[in-house]
Amino acid sequence: MMILVDTNILSTFGKVGGLKLLFELFQTKLSISSNVFCEISIAYEKEYSFAKSVLDCIKNEKIDVVAVDQEDLPYMLGLPKSFGPGERDSIAICENRGYVFLSNEKKVYNYCKKHGIQCLLLPHLLKSLWKENILNKEDVKELITEIESKDNIVIADKDSIFS
Repeated sequence: MMILVDTNILSTFGKVGGLKLLFELFQTKLSISSNVFCEISIAYEKEYSFAKSVLDCIKNEKIDVVAVDQEDLPYMLGLPKSFGPGERDSIAICENRGYVFLSNEKKVYNYCKKHGIQCLLLPHLLKSLWKENILNKEDVKELITEIESKDNIVIADKDSIFS
């Protein structure tokens, strides 16, 4: 299984020192699109805390950077203009090459679901962490609290993560 990760998931897990959890969960090297790499590089230049840990994973070959190729381009043309560059090339790569996309954008998830592209949101990942015995439920609850605090987001419907 090939996994392509959006900037928002890398940011969320990076801010809480949790990138290693993604590697444990998927037991494989992760990938990012070239536009996601650009977004991470800009975040690094702005000294965002999570960016260095992501770039270190690239340097240590735990994360690959995947470029859009000629065969991916037709898939990009039909994507909504409301998607950012990282989302656009990531979705095109996933659709053309059969990758699984990790994102925390509901609009991206809905588009992927409608078009038969496998996409996992943050709550899916959090649920999988305890279901796969990487963390216990209490640790996931603590992780959620830390994510909400450090990433300044609210994870809705927490009960579904634990059902």
